[in-house]
Amino acid sequence: MRILMVTALAFFPVLDTALAADMDARPLAPMIAASPYTWSGAYFGGNVGFGWGRSVDTSTLNTGGPSLFSDTQSSNMNGIVGGGQIGYNYQNGYWVEGLEADFQATSQRSTHSFTCPAGICSAAAVPATLNQEPNWFGTFRGRIGFAPLERLLLYATGGLAYGQVDSTSTLAGTNRTSDINAGWTAGAGIEALVAENWTVRVEYLHVDLGKVSDVFTSTVPSTGTPMLISNFNSRVTDNIVRAAVNYKFNWPIIPKY
Repeated sequence: MRILMVTALAFFPVLDTALAADMDARPLAPMIAASPYTWSGAYFGGNVGFGWGRSVDTSTLNTGGPSLFSDTQSSNMNGIVGGGQIGYNYQNGYWVEGLEADFQATSQRSTHSFTCPAGICSAAAVPATLNQEPNWFGTFRGRIGFAPLERLLLYATGGLAYGQVDSTSTLAGTNRTSDINAGWTAGAGIEALVAENWTVRVEYLHVDLGKVSDVFTSTVPSTGTPMLISNFNSRVTDNIVRAAVNYKFNWPIIPKY
């Protein structure tokens, strides 16, 4: 028995040395590094925000000849803005370039109130209003950004803006016009990755839809026989701050061998 114990104790150091040598000879499994996040790829999402716009309007009254009355007013056009966007980015180092299109609905509305004085509107003064609503608009913009951190993007954006502005004049009865205008937009924003494939952003846009003009034949007579003709010429601009959530599709990774 003693001989067996002595033999076993003598064998353990040899076995331990052999195991250690075998482990040193085995190659270690390569460690897989996590791929860095890239802003490259397509994305889509939704947004909601607030717009504070202006309608600078000049309304005039005539009977087909020279202006008999004119009134100019700058009116607030405030309300909720919401919609969706789709886009594509390409990242090269710290720089990100992309294109984005969005479509928005809005509750914004402006009111220009004035009074047609007696002597022009028959024998008595007549109150009147011009209501304007940019019911929807869209943009198609380029984006250029800088990513100081892997999952944070600062960007500027600008491009085409277009939209519909509905105008209604109470002096013209129930007459209503809809004008689709094109203009420009510019702004900036900050965007961050908050979960796998999901980003959030806060963005400011200035939108200029240019001039909206039209003519109404009113239901109010002038001091003469003809009915008054109401003309308006408005410049519609908007400022928008909105928050957005995007889902980004993963950029395809090509394995290297």
